[in-house]
Amino acid sequence: MKLPRPSNEHQRAALKRASAHQVRCAGGQEAAAALTRVGRQTVQTYCSAAPDHADVYMPLDVMLDLTLDAVARDEPPLLLREICALAGGAYVAGPAAAGVATDWGRLLAAIAGQHGEAVAAVCQALADDGQVSADEVRALNIRELLSRVIESLTAMRTRADELMERDA
Repeated sequence: MKLPRPSNEHQRAALKRASAHQVRCAGGQEAAAALTRVGRQTVQTYCSAAPDHADVYMPLDVMLDLTLDAVARDEPPLLLREICALAGGAYVAGPAAAGVATDWGRLLAAIAGQHGEAVAAVCQALADDGQVSADEVRALNIRELLSRVIESLTAMRTRADELMERDA
């Protein structure tokens, strides 16, 4: 017996958009193909929302290659971040990926700046009618800004953990 899929068409469309964005950030379809085991046409299919390709998604090993490439270039792994968000969570870079600084002042400055940008974007969305709409979230890049704050806070927590382990 086949059960209904837990994901919906909007979530699957978000995966297609995130795949396409990840591929663009990797340098385009040719560059993404060079980083993975698949060819350019296959990469294009993974990103395509056309009806012929609507149910063709990137396999985990290809996603992993693009994720590791993004992290190596100090960029966010957009597709992984989207999957985490769709599952009700958030991608949080670990110690190696976060580039944890040892200077607490620099860590705090980064967090304060990113937090300020996120708060300013939300305030801008609230300014007209006291509400934040999906269109405003997209237009003002609110999800991305909030993700950066979460990742920076995680980097600071990682630094604190390292200090506690060293003193243990």
